[in-house]
Amino acid sequence: MAERIVLLLVLIIIILATTAQIIYGELSATRGLAAAGAILLIAYLWLRPKRRG
Repeated sequence: MAERIVLLLVLIIIILATTAQIIYGELSATRGLAAAGAILLIAYLWLRPKRRG
């Protein structure tokens, strides 16, 4: 449960930072790709199947 809270907080930070860059016009292609990759990584970590063992 704590892992999901941390993932949610990081997701919120990434979305806020990307939104601020879009608003102030400083979003480059590299930063956009980095933000998209980070969001996809968080989605994968959130939805990955649980390992049994």
